[in-house]
Amino acid sequence: MRVLGDRTDDAVRSSVEQWVTLLADTRFADALAMLAPSEPWKPELLATVVRNYGFVEPRGDGKTFTVTPIASAIGVGPRFDVSWFDKPVGSGWGSIVGDVHYDLPLNGAWSDVTAIFNLVDTEQGLVLALDDVHVM
Repeated sequence: MRVLGDRTDDAVRSSVEQWVTLLADTRFADALAMLAPSEPWKPELLATVVRNYGFVEPRGDGKTFTVTPIASAIGVGPRFDVSWFDKPVGSGWGSIVGDVHYDLPLNGAWSDVTAIFNLVDTEQGLVLALDDVHVM
């Protein structure tokens, strides 16, 4: 689990983009290892959801997707939104102090498949926890 150095939008974006880079390299286990553990996310599930454009089930047309390196993605993107909460929400291992939405670059273009993270304040510091990956 990687602790964010600063509590800034720039530090959050840098960490999220490092995570996306790992996905582009098909290093799903490494990508999840940099986050706080969160159910039900395992490398196989993350790979499946990316491959199926934000869904567990395969697409009816058989088309599959891979994460593209950020620098080579075309189109308008990415959408990057950080929300910091006025009042933290408690959890078993830390307090959720915000959330992040980041659109993924898939098959060479920015998509509407969005990774959603919680910003969690732990004893070690601020970390990201994957909440969901789905079409927004």
